[in-house]
Amino acid sequence: TDDETPPLAYVKEERTRVIRKALCRIHPDYGTALYLSYFEGLDNGGIARGMKGTKRRVEMLLYRGKQALKKELEKEGFVYEEL
Repeated sequence: TDDETPPLAYVKEERTRVIRKALCRIHPDYGTALYLSYFEGLDNGGIARGMKGTKRRVEMLLYRGKQALKKELEKEGFVYEEL
């Protein structure tokens, strides 16, 4: 019926698609740090090595990246949950 909720796998897939699209619209360094953290599962040390920076810089990129991503997602009407 029309009032059934979509399967959980579809919801997760759609959420991932929207987030990846939004990641492309924020500063590239923010997007890269967030992608490596949340999609690749790297810790801050791994991200720092991959981006040739320091852990402190990665912490800053993740913090600012989350803020920028939140703004992008809100523009699309996406309900932001803590990443």
